[in-house]
Amino acid sequence: MRKRSIFHKKTIIITGAASGIGKALARQLNAKRARLYLVDLNEEGLQELSESLKKSNPNVFTFSFDVSDHQRFEAFYLEFLKTETCPDYLFNNAGIGIGGEVKDFSIQSWKRVIDVNIYGTINGIQLFYPLMVKNRKGHIVNISSLAGLAPLPGEAPYVASKYAIQGLTEALEVEASFYDVKVTAVCPGVVRTPIYRTGQVIGFNKKKILKLWPKGITAKDCAELILEGVEKGKRMIVITTFAKMVYFAKRFFSFFLRLGFLRYFRLVKRTKHK
Repeated sequence: MRKRSIFHKKTIIITGAASGIGKALARQLNAKRARLYLVDLNEEGLQELSESLKKSNPNVFTFSFDVSDHQRFEAFYLEFLKTETCPDYLFNNAGIGIGGEVKDFSIQSWKRVIDVNIYGTINGIQLFYPLMVKNRKGHIVNISSLAGLAPLPGEAPYVASKYAIQGLTEALEVEASFYDVKVTAVCPGVVRTPIYRTGQVIGFNKKKILKLWPKGITAKDCAELILEGVEKGKRMIVITTFAKMVYFAKRFFSFFLRLGFLRYFRLVKRTKHK
């Protein structure tokens, strides 16, 4: 007899659910008959996904708002509590990226990345983690990045936000273990998601930069690896061979990794718009 998934009929919140990794997670968890609360600023994309998922699972609920807005996140939290007591899983997945050199960024660019990536994650934790502590159950999965493990040049705001999420997740994991709450950091390398199509790049030719990157994996494959790692109770999930190689180099051969980054950024600078 096949073992039933740990996600079967569990209550799960996913932010950034309308596209990319979040959408892939929603589809796979829907197949496991989970009770899904899907959050995204993209109301149209969220509605389209919801209609698709509800064909096989009526327990799909959507909420469209900016995760960096604490008041809107709190309104969702209060709505959640009308029918639920505590989420079994919280996937803090929503995020954005802006590429370019630090000298070319505006303070608005910095603020937007920090607000969505860091405060979007903090808002989810601050509202739902106390419920998990009270009920002594739950699992928080924060989508960090390879950029949270290694300082990728040309992505300083994104790197700053993901380093913060990585540190937050590792610190929270220790605290949460005292209350039987699990916490996982997910660090994907290159995943073929809309963030690379829609993400802003300042001063450089985005198409040429993307050609310098590894091909990466699909969001579907990434989601499968995330859920597999969460099922195994992993505290950190590093995804893609490239990400694992860079992380290994950062830990044990940082000098050589820096040389690699220097070479890469020289190539990036050649794509600079005149």
